[in-house]
Amino acid sequence: MLLKLDNIEKSFSEKLLFEKISYEFPHTGFFILLGPSGCGKTTLFYLLLGLEQKDKGHIYYKGKELITAEDFRIFRSHCGVVFQEYGVLNYLSGEENLLLGGGNFLPQKLFSKKKLKMKTGNLSGGEKQRLSILRSLQQDPDILFCDEPTGALDEKNGNIVMKMLKEESQKRLIIMVSHNLSLAEKYGDVLLKIDEKHLLETRKNRILEKSSIEKRQTEFHFLKSLFVSFSSFSAEKIKLFFTLFAFVLSLTSVFLMISLKNSAPIAIQSEARTIADCKRMKVTEIEKKSIEGTHFSLSKMQRPSKDFLSSELNDFANIKVNFDSFLSDAIIENNGKNQKFLIKTFPYGSTLNDIRVNTLAKDILSESDVSITLHKKIETIIADKTIYDEVNLSIEAPISYVYEEFDFLNFPVIYLSSDALEEFMNETILKKASESLGRNLSLYERYDTYGIEDDPLKSYSYYVDVKEQKNIEKVKEKIVSITLDQGHSYDIESRYFIVTEALLSSTQLLEMVMQIFSLLSLLITFFLLHLFLMSNYQLRKKEFALYLTMGIKKERMFFSFFFPMLFFSILAFFVSFVPFEIGTKILGKQLFSYFGCNIFAYTSFSNEEIFFFLCFLSFLSFFLSLYPFRQIQKLKVGEVIRSE
Repeated sequence: MLLKLDNIEKSFSEKLLFEKISYEFPHTGFFILLGPSGCGKTTLFYLLLGLEQKDKGHIYYKGKELITAEDFRIFRSHCGVVFQEYGVLNYLSGEENLLLGGGNFLPQKLFSKKKLKMKTGNLSGGEKQRLSILRSLQQDPDILFCDEPTGALDEKNGNIVMKMLKEESQKRLIIMVSHNLSLAEKYGDVLLKIDEKHLLETRKNRILEKSSIEKRQTEFHFLKSLFVSFSSFSAEKIKLFFTLFAFVLSLTSVFLMISLKNSAPIAIQSEARTIADCKRMKVTEIEKKSIEGTHFSLSKMQRPSKDFLSSELNDFANIKVNFDSFLSDAIIENNGKNQKFLIKTFPYGSTLNDIRVNTLAKDILSESDVSITLHKKIETIIADKTIYDEVNLSIEAPISYVYEEFDFLNFPVIYLSSDALEEFMNETILKKASESLGRNLSLYERYDTYGIEDDPLKSYSYYVDVKEQKNIEKVKEKIVSITLDQGHSYDIESRYFIVTEALLSSTQLLEMVMQIFSLLSLLITFFLLHLFLMSNYQLRKKEFALYLTMGIKKERMFFSFFFPMLFFSILAFFVSFVPFEIGTKILGKQLFSYFGCNIFAYTSFSNEEIFFFLCFLSFLSFFLSLYPFRQIQKLKVGEVIRSE
């Protein structure tokens, strides 16, 4: 015997449907189960498949008892199931429905190629039922279970289906539930009836017993199942389009946010390094003293130790005397007018006549020579006596070079050679101070070493000239990290850092706005993806019910959501680069008008970032697929099929 029932009992809502039903089914034959509505024939049908739970008794398949859910799943993989409601998916074509069978296409004359390529919803009832039977036969089942397959058909189509089943009953066992007595008597080999809660045999023809042949288990072809899944996703084209559209927009906003975060510092630093003296920073030592009994403190500026700074920064920078206070009174004459410019020094050239300017200064100055005059009293304290020396500096020369500097927070600047100015100051002797000291005191020595360190003349600071431009940030970090005595710290001033920090603060505000927008768009997209998957699950409930009747593992059905979801996520990821490129150009142009800098100039993503995105999309696809998968695990096949 192929299938055996032993003392099966089942109650439903405290009503006993049948008791101690025992029966043995051979390997072949057409067995038709008859009975009035409500007698329990459909319940017995699902109970045999393991889709309903029996209360008592035993079921054996090929001599092995079916006990666990896994036993019944394997058993169903050797079975085919045909339903009254056809069990075909209207949103798929005939060929796609046949793919659900898991086997290869069988030679058949029931359908033309044109018919198979049509959407199943356009087929007649008889064609749908024949398609359902053909799909089940592709599994090459040992047993073909049929739940009233002619119930929704007219007489002509009913006879066609019954002839098909009769022919197949010579190769395999067919167990069919029916209410059509005339068709049952015409085609059935054995008629069974549930009467008074027992299974009775009302007619039995001679059946040619077939020897037991081990048949293959239903294969869940990975590529075929993916094809069906993608077709199922595509069935809801409008929902899929809007969901993907939202996904693309949210990913684009995330790309823009990350691009801003990555590109802005590089772009800003690149622009700021066009400032001529970007490698020069002014370092001042700050001493803070707390006011006892209050939360306030006093800050005192003083020039740091030159030797200490040199020892700490020798590999990366040179320490130079700050001559800002000396040049602060310089007058620039242009076309007979005295104009105020910022005069800066940094290492270049060897003569004071090598006058350089930035573009803002060039726009103000005329084409004629630049005239710089300086009359300054130098105060020197010797033996508690204050002595004053007058120093005059006069420079008249044409502009030798114009620096194309970054305009953000910039102002007109005239540059002088610090080396040439240092040479001038070394050659300039303070006569009155020298007479009082009894030795020569140069202007350079007065600014560099003579006098107290917190002398206002010395600007309370030193210049740190970084040797290589690439080490600007590194030198700053090193200065900040230098440990001083408690209450002492270094203050660093640089046009380069003023510009970069101001711009970065502005972009950080913009970045925060984009982060909020990206977060909101991702949450909305996540919600839409969830709704789409649940809608797709509702559309495909019958599909999953069919898989369960085929004995497919529930875990494998997870991939029917995961892989399409992953595919469309990755598709959205790469499509997002198109609006991202457009967005960077539009935003870059708009922001350039405010900042004078294209902060999206460096928008390429690293391999690590792309890998992270792909991992994130994989995790998102996995996470979103869990919910419909949990619904599949709760699926009641009988209710789903009957509800159709």
